[in-house]
Amino acid sequence: MGLVLSIVTKTCSVHGGQTELEFEKDWWKEYFSGDIVQTLKIVEGFKWNVDTDFVEEALALTEGSRILDSACGYGRFSIALASRAYRVTGLDFSAELLKEARFEASRRNVAVEFVQDDMRNMKYDSEFDAVLCWANSFGFFSDSDNERVLQLISRSLKTKGRLLLDLHNKDAVIRNHLRKTWFAKNNYFVLMDWSFDARLSRSILREIIVDANEGVVKDQVMSMREYTLHEMKLLLEDAGLKFLQVYGDTSEGFTPEGFGIDSSLVILAEKERER
Repeated sequence: MGLVLSIVTKTCSVHGGQTELEFEKDWWKEYFSGDIVQTLKIVEGFKWNVDTDFVEEALALTEGSRILDSACGYGRFSIALASRAYRVTGLDFSAELLKEARFEASRRNVAVEFVQDDMRNMKYDSEFDAVLCWANSFGFFSDSDNERVLQLISRSLKTKGRLLLDLHNKDAVIRNHLRKTWFAKNNYFVLMDWSFDARLSRSILREIIVDANEGVVKDQVMSMREYTLHEMKLLLEDAGLKFLQVYGDTSEGFTPEGFGIDSSLVILAEKERER
């Protein structure tokens, strides 16, 4: 306990509501490289049990549907959907996470096309029946680049193709997450310092991983542009995507009634026509 309190005091001090560590534009390049697989296993573990039924129903998938899993990470949804005979392309920037995804798909004898690329560089054109972007993977970039990602997702979809987007709920982040916390796991302590820049509408999460024997082994920052549902509706419309429904998390899964000021934010949209 003394080690944890000492590190919190020395490395997680806050000035004016912001962590001392300056936000870097391309934070995600370092965050999702190197030992990201080991980091994820320490911080949250690999979560292979996913709500595939909800995704199938929301996206109105039919036999043989072609799906883009954008920012697929270690492939949990890509593999789950491909195991139901959908044609899945999983796209992610992280070579390390894609290596894990390919290994798991091979182990399960499931066919998935995994592609290493930046979401802002996607060149798909009317190829997919559905796009999934899960686990708060929207909002990494500048406002203009985030909007570009939505434009490219829209372009990748066929007419009447659907997008299911899971992202932070700005209201819930501000109300419930802006604080310092820590937890212990095996031989590690994980310290989290979450703040918010009201000028840029960006949350800043600093994670410090401490080995009980070696001290600090990881000190990293994540910065996310946080959006309200109203803002997202306007961005979707600008990208040629029609808002269909919003969902929030409940004890019985994601439901429209579950969305509120303290819930998660899952948005369903549809491409109306070619632009």
